[in-house]
Amino acid sequence: LSPPCTQTRYEDKNLEGTIPTELGLLTDVTGFDVNKNSLTGPMPTEVGKMHKMKKWFDAHSNSLSGTLPTELGNFVKLTSYFGLQSNKISSTVSNVLVGTMNVIATIATATATATATVTTTAT
Repeated sequence: LSPPCTQTRYEDKNLEGTIPTELGLLTDVTGFDVNKNSLTGPMPTEVGKMHKMKKWFDAHSNSLSGTLPTELGNFVKLTSYFGLQSNKISSTVSNVLVGTMNVIATIATATATATATVTTTAT
């Protein structure tokens, strides 16, 4: 048997369409990168099932829209980077994210970019 996939890097690969809900099946992933593509639509709630995420979650420079799902609060081990800048996200770092991650989070809204340094400790 091969070891489970722990990092995915699809930066600048001309990906189009929505992020599939099946992404939640990648429960062993610790780093996820799909920045600089043409992904659209909302972030699926199933992404929150990637609960071993601890290195980075990067989906900046796409055309993602909608609000951030509260399930992203399941990234309690994430300590490095959470990037969604240069998208069409209509929410900022929610209280769920602030309460569970120890990262520098960068979120873009339709009108401005907000950067929040999150220094709380996961419980």
